Amino acid sequence: MAGTVRDRSSFRPSLVYVAPDAVDDALTGRVLARLGNSASVHYLGERGDPLREEVTGIENGPLEFSAGKQRLLLTRHPGAWLKSCPGTSGHVCCNLWIVNPGEGCPLDCTYCYLQSYLRRNPTLKLYTNTSDMLREIGERAAAEPNRLFRVGTGELMDSLVWDDLTDLTLELVPFFAKLPNGLLELKTKDDYVENLLSLRDVHKGKTVISWSVNARAISEADEAKTAPFEARLAAAAKVAEAGYRVGLHFDPLIHFEGWEDGYRDTIRTIFQRLSPSAI
Repeated sequence: MAGTVRDRSSFRPSLVYVAPDAVDDALTGRVLARLGNSASVHYLGERGDPLREEVTGIENGPLEFSAGKQRLLLTRHPGAWLKSCPGTSGHVCCNLWIVNPGEGCPLDCTYCYLQSYLRRNPTLKLYTNTSDMLREIGERAAAEPNRLFRVGTGELMDSLVWDDLTDLTLELVPFFAKLPNGLLELKTKDDYVENLLSLRDVHKGKTVISWSVNARAISEADEAKTAPFEARLAAAAKVAEAGYRVGLHFDPLIHFEGWEDGYRDTIRTIFQRLSPSAI
């Protein structure tokens, strides 16, 4: 499986909406060019636009979640980008800072909290004003030079699933490489790491790529459209060889018949593919 090329068309949108304020942004042009004729494109906001009502329905109505995964809205992020982890009462906070370059995930894990969190707002979104995001992170980090800003992009989306369309890592990784008190964490179930590999001489150890992993039985039954477990490990091995830090998350742990053997096999396979020093 690790040597195969994954078909990414299964989780690409069939319909793309472009908001008026995003039309001229570089990310918009890049995404539309790479999707080509595989998706219908509709520009929103013109007078009498018949899709205005449809988009309102997508945002507020009880659209089936699977239908929302076929629709992508390119728009600008409103308001502040950088937020601290809200934490959970009674638990030790991870102290992660969060930016959301988009919302929603085209992958289809049955247990994902986004399935309910975004249930009434299922349209996939990518925010096109990424320069504003980087500027805000830089200004906040400069204002508190003695504070470590460990910033993650994987709260409301998979960090790598759009990267072949957006090239966002080509902006983020060099930016954090130059940020004295910054560390970037990309969390994913994808295996697209070509952009990351092209930055092997740039990242300076300031980017961590963290994969969610599980027992094979769970991955095969409940993680539709994700990269297979072996493909994730192969991708992790590639970026580790390129000098990146690698993280692995068992998230969630699930009780099932044979769970002990299942998780034991997963852990054994991890250490067959990755050096402990790389994790």
